[in-house]
Amino acid sequence: MRLTRRLSHLHPPFVPAVIAGLAVLAVPVLAGPMPPPARPRAASPTRRGPAARRAPEGVLLWPLQVPGSVLSAFGEYRYDHLHAGIDISTGGSTGYRVLAADAGEVFRLKVEWRGYGRALYLRHRSGRVTVYGHLERYEDAVLHLERLVARRQAEAKTRYPGDIYPDPPIRVRRGQVIAFSGESGVGPPHLHFEVRDRQDAPVDPFEAGLLPRDGRLPPVLETLIVTAASPGTFVEGEAREKSYPLKAASDGRRTTDGPVRVNGPFLVALSAYDPAGESGRAGVHAIETAVDGTLRYRLAFQSFRFEQYPESGLIYDHRYSRLGPAAFAYRLFHLPGNELGSGNDGGSAVPVDDYPGAFDLGPGPHVLDISVEDSAGNRSRGRVCILVGRPGEPEDLGWDDQAGGHGSIRFRYPGRDPAPPLAANVRSRGCQVPQNRVEAEFWDESGGGFRPMICDLDRGVCAPPQGAASRGVRAARIREIRDGVTGPWRILTADPPGSSTLTDLAPALEAWPAFLDVLATMTGPNAPPLRLAAGNPRTILEPLVYRNALRWGAALPYARASGSAPFFLVVEGGPSPIASLVLDARWVEPGHPLDYEGPGFALRLPAGSRFFAGPVALRTERIAGTDRLPAMAEAIELLPDGEALNERGTLSFEVNPDAVAAETLGIYRWDAGRGHWSYEGGELDSGRTRLSLAFRRYGRFALLQDASPPGILEIKPRPGSRGVARRPEVQARIEEEGKGLNYDGVVFEIDGRSLESEFDPDRGLSKVLEPPRLSPGTHHLRVVATDLAGNASQPVEGDFEVR
Repeated sequence: MRLTRRLSHLHPPFVPAVIAGLAVLAVPVLAGPMPPPARPRAASPTRRGPAARRAPEGVLLWPLQVPGSVLSAFGEYRYDHLHAGIDISTGGSTGYRVLAADAGEVFRLKVEWRGYGRALYLRHRSGRVTVYGHLERYEDAVLHLERLVARRQAEAKTRYPGDIYPDPPIRVRRGQVIAFSGESGVGPPHLHFEVRDRQDAPVDPFEAGLLPRDGRLPPVLETLIVTAASPGTFVEGEAREKSYPLKAASDGRRTTDGPVRVNGPFLVALSAYDPAGESGRAGVHAIETAVDGTLRYRLAFQSFRFEQYPESGLIYDHRYSRLGPAAFAYRLFHLPGNELGSGNDGGSAVPVDDYPGAFDLGPGPHVLDISVEDSAGNRSRGRVCILVGRPGEPEDLGWDDQAGGHGSIRFRYPGRDPAPPLAANVRSRGCQVPQNRVEAEFWDESGGGFRPMICDLDRGVCAPPQGAASRGVRAARIREIRDGVTGPWRILTADPPGSSTLTDLAPALEAWPAFLDVLATMTGPNAPPLRLAAGNPRTILEPLVYRNALRWGAALPYARASGSAPFFLVVEGGPSPIASLVLDARWVEPGHPLDYEGPGFALRLPAGSRFFAGPVALRTERIAGTDRLPAMAEAIELLPDGEALNERGTLSFEVNPDAVAAETLGIYRWDAGRGHWSYEGGELDSGRTRLSLAFRRYGRFALLQDASPPGILEIKPRPGSRGVARRPEVQARIEEEGKGLNYDGVVFEIDGRSLESEFDPDRGLSKVLEPPRLSPGTHHLRVVATDLAGNASQPVEGDFEVR
């Protein structure tokens, strides 16, 4: 974010202005006619889709002097909202003419440090509004907008006075220069362009009449993410979630390398993007999902209301979506509260323990068709085979030494009707159902793992390969593959359960959208029967059943976990718990608030927080933080991760102002993608004993102290440098891990004179806005950086010589 000027052939000469001690952006003085703006090219007549239609209110002019590629799309993912416009690249430069997309009147300006930075609001005859953000400066030679801003800055005695309303509004012609592009506010150089209707609702500019650029590539379909939506569902036999890379098929569609195999209700998300610029990624415009030829979900970003911002978490999966580097995981199913998408559950009722919107398909092969479209009408398609099966457990399982010796096992699985074939109208190559079979493995004590056995399905016997188990088999496992879908393992041991397998048992917890998984890893296969229990007195909730390797697990729906804490693992018939879980859970209905008090923290979810009935599970964890950000309390994890709220919840930590300066404390969120704690905020109450954060998505939070000052990595002019220009560029590169710096957090002094500067968090760079004109000779530069926690760096200073 930069408010300094860049001189180029695109700029008229500048005259610096200083009003009431404030450094104001330079006022341009007209120096001859400006070059005419570039005319936008018409869209290809062969393009189809909503982007190619002419809006009822007329075609909008491209708002920038240069063509520029679209870097960010309308409706694109933001952490707690949706992108309300499009971002147009300026190729890393600033100062390009910004043009009125249609005739109208400038009725509002906004000048702020972050957000849109310098923004201009233009109302048109029809009542709709266009918005132009991240400007370097406003047009002043004709419209006198910079002078208006300077007066308001002087009146408010601040560089960032916020909203400014010209009175009367200033009329402009279609295509008239109204401003110059910049990088004020958040992000690198670009122009944010937005269209709002008469009710102030954002509209996709390409739906509103802006013509798309030619030569755009179609959307890219990267990955399909399949997640279990019920406690009994597994993906590919053992996983609760699996990502499938999508590759090109012979028919041009994208597909997976083989079918997706599930045994129950499941959720699907798609990682996709629209190519932007040289290597950028923008969001897509529309998505359709069909199963076996029947439309199940449609999403199209045409318009939304600002109060629909929270629906971002219903459209995107927060866990796999982020801004930098850009990644967008679109849910391919409809969640309650998502008014921008429409869904059809195919007539299947989702059980109460399953996640709403889940695909609950009958046994057999199915075809999932995906269509993705960008704002220019380019379309990409995907087709994925999904095999659904209901493999069961053996009705008869035991040792059968007579069948082959050395630990052969006998089995019998119940017979069932074969899965129905794929409908003729959606028959897809590669979606055939393989024959049913059984696979088994025996435990190799010397190798510390399972090894394959040879199974005879007709005889109902599995035996180790000849010579593979000379000392006999003491444990084996078996599972059925029915309708192409792998079932759960069933384990069989020859030795009595041993308590030695419970050595150093530390249960793990995995939180999925519809349930919790409690997992325990043993040291051997002959584990005693474990149970998940809760409450006081203890009540048995679920048995831990064998999963894979040496791991046992129990799945617990959130509704059953609600209010049941504390949780334990117990041995059947044992006198006392062998392990405990730090966990609590609550089930929250829409329209009902939740107030939760924990040790040293409090959680509040207002009545309107939930889009639909669902959980909040809480887990605390002792953490150390980092060297620069030590922890002041246990971390709080709200599960399931990424769950979206309609109204913000509040998480509060107790603080002791006598023990540590409250200004140094902040609430941070763990960023798993980057592997570090990210500052979220925190407001002190009037008694300065509680620090609170409003949030809109679940995650892992911690109360940390910003205990270290910023680092000054480099300053210019460098100490000892010679031949420096008489009006040098004065700047400092800053490293800061904690709460960050304010815009004036870096103080520059040359020869004892303080200079006004501005810090750009996006670049980690602070620059002097109006470098002084220096006389030839030696000068002294001193730089100090102070963060929002009050930590000040050691001064970095030195002499330099001006030529």
